[in-house]
Order: sequence, then structure tokens, then C-alpha cells
Amino acid sequence: MTYVGIDVSKKTLDCCVLDADNEVYLKVQNSQGGYDELMSLLVLYDDVHVCLEATGSYWQSLVEFLAANDVRVSVENPAKIHYFAKASMLRMKSDKRDALLIADYCKAMVKRPRLLLWH
Repeated sequence: MTYVGIDVSKKTLDCCVLDADNEVYLKVQNSQGGYDELMSLLVLYDDVHVCLEATGSYWQSLVEFLAANDVRVSVENPAKIHYFAKASMLRMKSDKRDALLIADYCKAMVKRPRLLLWH
């Protein structure tokens, strides 16, 4: 299984691809072009599970894109990931580190894809 943590912001996506052998980082624009660039990386891996936090609304287009491309994706409550970081005693904070943290969280805690839905 390959786990992908994505730290989403208004303009960029900081991505960490975590598989059994290594970590690969990619920073792309939070736009259709960036989604295409991310997808060109994801197709290199088997059995991918993408995880990201539901912060603001900047994640929604990305999730729609990933789902349309049959990528397993989970949208998680940011508080869960925050407390996972505390439990892991992680103190360093950067977008790149957050992407790795989200990938680690996905690997340890998420057993099946899930989306948060608002009405």
C-alpha cells in the first residue's frame, strides 16, 4: 500500500508519497494543472490511498478530481491529525512535514476511505 498525505492550501498542494521503501515529496499548484501533475506521479504506484484534512474549502476540487480518477481518498477532521501529531510527539511544523504527518496518520489510522460531508 502507498499512502499519500496532502497539505492543502489556497494556492499549493504539498504532497508526500510514502511507500515501503521511501518518501517522495511533490509541491504543485492547487489547480487543474497541479492535479494532473500529481496524478502523473500517483499512477506510478499500486494501491494508493490519499489522505488530506478538511480545512476551508480548498480541498474539495482536488477530492472530486481524485474520486473521478478512481483514487482512494479520505478527508479527515483536522483535530484527529493534530492529536495524532501530539501523540507522536512531533513538534516541527512545515508544509512538507505536515504532508508526511498526514501520510503517517493515514497509514496508522485509516483503514478504509472516508469523506466528510456537509449539507
